[in-house]
Amino acid sequence: MLNPFRDSRPEKLLKALEQNDEAALVKVVAKTDAEFLGRPLRDGYTAAELAIRAGRPKLLAQLLAAGADANGSGRDGRSLLYCALQQPEASLALLDALLLSGADPNSPAPEEPPALHLCFDQCPPHRLMLHLSRLLQAGADIDARAPDGLSLIERAILTQRRELIHFVIHSGCAFPERAPGSIDADTWDYALRCRQDYRIRQQFLAP
Repeated sequence: MLNPFRDSRPEKLLKALEQNDEAALVKVVAKTDAEFLGRPLRDGYTAAELAIRAGRPKLLAQLLAAGADANGSGRDGRSLLYCALQQPEASLALLDALLLSGADPNSPAPEEPPALHLCFDQCPPHRLMLHLSRLLQAGADIDARAPDGLSLIERAILTQRRELIHFVIHSGCAFPERAPGSIDADTWDYALRCRQDYRIRQQFLAP
């Protein structure tokens, strides 16, 4: 005999997520609140984390609009931003959904690197600058250091990728006093020229 008082929302929510059914998700979340969406839905994962792990930014956006916490943590205690950056295909769209819903790019979970540094660890090289740009647009601190003490520009210099070095310097970072680690002289000279170009540019733009 069916129990008329049994809460069917978790099952319906899980089904909508598994089937990538936006219409069904809208109906379910209309009958929920932030407290409900913050509960583990399956195997310790909340609905938001399940949407992220499935690479479904549209469903994530609906959950966040319905009250899911963009600054919440995943099952392992990591931030949802961290979880989003781990996804190989939809990371940028997932990141955008979280940031638009108020995720703080400057408040990592305990023992978690700042979001900008996470990009270096998680994003493929050809998409790295897109992720960095979106986080900087959302107010990420470009001079925040990783637990290993490296700044963002130091990490960029260590890659020896000139387009990345140029991007970080021209985004307004503080420049290091000395070259980080073992890099070739040409890379360091290029970074110095970028810094000088940026200074000249700022002088022309000054009122």
